[in-house]
Amino acid sequence: MGDLHLAQISLLSQDLFEHVKNANNLIYRAKYELDRVHQTTVALLAVYEEHEKDREYERKNNPFQY
Repeated sequence: MGDLHLAQISLLSQDLFEHVKNANNLIYRAKYELDRVHQTTVALLAVYEEHEKDREYERKNNPFQY
């Protein structure tokens, strides 16, 4: 019975190692994706602010336009 338990321990240890490795890869992938979300959000806000400045400029220089 001892050999069976050692074989189970070995198999489960390998399985655990694979799960930890996969979880680690997913964490790094998620971090990369969150960094991309941040970069895209910053770019989006910059473009939106420029758009708002352009609209304000047009409103000040053309008071008859809505």
